[in-house]
Amino acid sequence: MARLSEQAARRWVGPREWQKGQPYLRRLDDLSQRQAARGTEYRAVAQGQRRYRVSATVREGRVLDASCTCPVGSGACKHVAALLAQVAQDPAAFDADQDLGSVLGALDRPALERLVRRLLARAPELEELVYAQAGLTSADDLTSRIEAAFADFAEGLTLDELLDLEEEPASEELDLLLDELGTLLEELDEGDEEQAAALAQGYLALLDGVQAFYERLDIDFGLDGVAQEALAGLYSLFTHAELEGDVREEALEAIRLEMTSGRVAYDEDFRGWVLVLRPDEQREVQQLLESLSRGSGPRQHAALRGLLDLRGGPRSDADEEALLRAGHSPSRLGLFLAQRGRTGEAVQTLQTVRGPLPFAELRGPFERAGALAELEQLALSRTSVGRDEARLWLHRVYLGSGRREQAHALAWQEVVSSNRAEWLAALKRGSVDWPADRETLITRLRGQRGAQQRLLDLLLAEGLADQAFELVSDAGDTLAPVLALQVAALPGLSDERAALLSVQVAQRLAAGRHRRAYAEAATALQPLLGRLGQRETRQLVAAAFPESSRLPALRDELRKAGLL
Repeated sequence: MARLSEQAARRWVGPREWQKGQPYLRRLDDLSQRQAARGTEYRAVAQGQRRYRVSATVREGRVLDASCTCPVGSGACKHVAALLAQVAQDPAAFDADQDLGSVLGALDRPALERLVRRLLARAPELEELVYAQAGLTSADDLTSRIEAAFADFAEGLTLDELLDLEEEPASEELDLLLDELGTLLEELDEGDEEQAAALAQGYLALLDGVQAFYERLDIDFGLDGVAQEALAGLYSLFTHAELEGDVREEALEAIRLEMTSGRVAYDEDFRGWVLVLRPDEQREVQQLLESLSRGSGPRQHAALRGLLDLRGGPRSDADEEALLRAGHSPSRLGLFLAQRGRTGEAVQTLQTVRGPLPFAELRGPFERAGALAELEQLALSRTSVGRDEARLWLHRVYLGSGRREQAHALAWQEVVSSNRAEWLAALKRGSVDWPADRETLITRLRGQRGAQQRLLDLLLAEGLADQAFELVSDAGDTLAPVLALQVAALPGLSDERAALLSVQVAQRLAAGRHRRAYAEAATALQPLLGRLGQRETRQLVAAAFPESSRLPALRDELRKAGLL
């Protein structure tokens, strides 16, 4: 059972009641829970102007209903909000009540009859459910109630509201009907064809309702969970009961329509259902799967997988290839083709991939086929997402195979056009004369528009303090303060230049004229205490910030940092 999230709890009561309910968390007592047919019912007593009984039913991470005896009476009051907050925070705080089955089992027949009559007096609409439990449910009863439940559920629900939901839309009445159908299915006597037909009509009504809902909103999602439960019920009726005549044909046709719609999961339940069909029915299902597997899109892939699972036995290469093609996974298909020596086809397939390619996995198959050059050319041709990864892989291949000149040329090409730090490391790793290459690179980046950041990264990485200082000084306010502070921290930079940069950055930060800006300025200056000493640093700061005498917040932050 999925735990109730705070978000789901908030959504039930709304933000206003949620906020009002927080103080009542401390006023909840008599916390208890019990497992009901619809989910877990949590109960408590909330102390307000009076003591109010509050309860909420939770199932699979969502609130089904809630109530409170306070005057609001909406089921979404502040007392309900407090209860739901407690459920979300610590469901273990609720003591478990005695199991309902144990309670009912302890009642003798007269006591049970009195209880049922009292319940029906309070809720006469439950009378149909009582007769249903006695095996007297008719197809008309079930289908009419299901149709009414769908009509009530769909009324007023718009596509925008459906898209805003994080889960399938909830319907208390549909949940109750599914529970009722499930109970009747469990209690179905073998050979009771009339009751089996009634249940089948109920599940068919559910599928019809889902389809009508989708057609009304022109969508194909939202109630697939209901459809799956209805399908599972029909599978079970075919497996454990006797469906004959028109109802059998209707059920077969409904399942075939669900297959066509793509809502059937070709799982173990589906395979078990096919196995109990008559030979001619099995052939029809298999023919439909074969037809669907020749289509396109996700339905094609699911149908093909279902068809292969039905056939059983080991899959051939042709089967695996068909699945990969139906699954629209060109990256995996390319690897599959390469592993079978079909490198030309693999390259054609991999060229259609827009994202990164698994070059490390592809290398072995291509090498064994004597086609590594084709894979290298593919890496060079990448222009979309994954381009850098492809070329970095190629650089490693060049180095690993002794092609240093090609590796060096590739790294040079990329380091002046890419912001990736890996290319600087790759160029340095493959260089035979790094100092000379570094100077050439610095010269090229100085003359390249928009390359300031890459040039500074290079100077910082190489510890070229004076050149980095000159670059930052020339850039002025166009570079981020944090970069200037990195230059100021370089060991090779003179104390005078480090102090100058630090003060300039601190003055830029303090210009924000608020306490946080002053704190950042003080942090920028603190490293000077270790570099210049306390006396000299304080003199420098006092001269740089004469306004601190009339700005208490600035003076306070500088003093806290030991700078005044």
